[in-house]
Amino acid sequence: MTQTLVTYGAMLLISCIGGISDLRTGLIPHWATLPPLVIGPLLGFAFGGLRGLIGSLLGILILGLINALFYRLDAMGGGDVKLFTALGALGGPSMGLEIELLSLSFAFFWGLMVLAYRGRLLRALGTSGQLVVNTFLPASRRRDVAAEAMTPLRIGAAIFAGTLLAVLDRALLGGLLS
Repeated sequence: MTQTLVTYGAMLLISCIGGISDLRTGLIPHWATLPPLVIGPLLGFAFGGLRGLIGSLLGILILGLINALFYRLDAMGGGDVKLFTALGALGGPSMGLEIELLSLSFAFFWGLMVLAYRGRLLRALGTSGQLVVNTFLPASRRRDVAAEAMTPLRIGAAIFAGTLLAVLDRALLGGLLS
């Protein structure tokens, strides 16, 4: 029980810090995301022995690799990668992936609402469609997509929302969503 409270509290705290910072500055601070990469495995080992340590390390590895790929494809910022990886270090791969799925779902629907509000939804859907089509075309037939046609979206707040929902699910609902 103590492990759960400490882990969930730490996850909510760092995702809240990351979300607020991302909204205000567009950056997620190193000082909030790097310590959990050390603390997560230590907590895992302290509360769960070797199994807890391995779970934390797998969380770092799996969430780090998945999000590094997103970063490499310019689909995610470096701060988001660090935040997801830190959450994987604390919650392990299962909870880390649950948080990521919930967070990206929040971000998707938030992005649609923002684009609709700005009157840019149809154009953004067209750009997205062209990006998808380009992946299946040979390089000689791909159409360029102008950088100004892309719409960046800060997802720190969505990561906090996903973390909050995952923690509430596991703490209050017994993991109905997982």
